[in-house]
Amino acid sequence: MRLPAAFGYPDGVALAPDGSLYVVDTDSLALRKISPTGIVTTLNTGPLRYPTAVALAPDGTAYVADAGNHHVVRVPPTGPPIPLTNQSFAYPCGVAVAADGTLYVADAGSGPGSGAVFRLPPGGSFQAVTTGLPHLGGVAVAPDGTVYATDTEHSTILKINAAGEVTTLPAGDLSKPHGLAVAADGTVYVADTYNHRVQRLDPAGGGHTVASGFAYPLGVALDAAGNVYVTDTGHGSLKKISPAGVVTMLPELGSVLAGPTAGRRQ
Repeated sequence: MRLPAAFGYPDGVALAPDGSLYVVDTDSLALRKISPTGIVTTLNTGPLRYPTAVALAPDGTAYVADAGNHHVVRVPPTGPPIPLTNQSFAYPCGVAVAADGTLYVADAGSGPGSGAVFRLPPGGSFQAVTTGLPHLGGVAVAPDGTVYATDTEHSTILKINAAGEVTTLPAGDLSKPHGLAVAADGTVYVADTYNHRVQRLDPAGGGHTVASGFAYPLGVALDAAGNVYVTDTGHGSLKKISPAGVVTMLPELGSVLAGPTAGRRQ
């Protein structure tokens, strides 16, 4: 199928090794796969109620956070989707997969201090990494196993070690950050949603603006060449930021991504 009529509300984004992009289309209750040549496929995820995020495992399995159904859906490369109903969340808002296939889920919670991060090892069951957190937005895992989560309540980035100990990453002046991704060298890229930009947080500390001029960006993904992909949600588009900071709109998607109501997600 060549390009659907419109994307309603592009939120989470993930990148496959072959360059395909996976985008959660929240308004359409769908997960789209966009090939490097611009061919768009709607994947079979089963019934979704409010999908918010997507992550890819090394074997090509996609995981979709479905906040409306309070669970995560596993979407294998072949075969039917599998809702992971053995763990119910208040509001699953972010997913990430480590190199060993361990799934991490950020749960925004249902009230102050009820945010949490869970993990699901391959072949295992869900375990709490840490609980009692503020309202979360997204989650990412670094190559060394360090977990990062966006604290949208206090506009900070949380760093969680293997023991579940939480510290705050020096992140500069963020405003309701949401999606984030971690490069091989530990650099964190984050959608600084209410500042309408993407920030880079170096391992040694300190924030730098990678690119600005977005409208409520939500999702962030990276490729091996250092390009950043961001869902520019308020503009209803998907954009690519080169290592030099040059922003381009993926041309074949730009004409079909319909602009949503800006600032819906908080």
